[in-house]
Amino acid sequence: MTQRLIRMGLAAFYTVDSHMMFINASVMSDLDLMIVLSSSGETKDVNDAVELAKKRGVTVVGLTGVADSTLTKLADVSILVKNSSVISDTRFVNSQFAAMFVLDNITTMLLKDDKYSQKMNETIQLIMERKYNQ
Repeated sequence: MTQRLIRMGLAAFYTVDSHMMFINASVMSDLDLMIVLSSSGETKDVNDAVELAKKRGVTVVGLTGVADSTLTKLADVSILVKNSSVISDTRFVNSQFAAMFVLDNITTMLLKDDKYSQKMNETIQLIMERKYNQ
């Protein structure tokens, strides 16, 4: 998702390191958006970083598999995705696929904006030219 956003001309960062989560949250402002993914919605470091960002006025979108989780309560917008960890049948699809589906939809919606679509096309063209001109 981060790479997609960057290719649309948006500043985006991704981290799973808790120290970087806190650093990123501490420099964000009310002009920023934080998209948070947590299967359980109960990861302490993730939720602590969200709380810090919220104090700075950041809008938070939380994707989680648990409707009444801490993340759901903290987020400005909550998106509930399938959580296969509560299903004992191992043949069920991994929870990450549901989150990826949501992120794909967000990408598709953003690409309806001509500015983002043009930037994405420019980056595709750049890569394709480098690939075939070497």
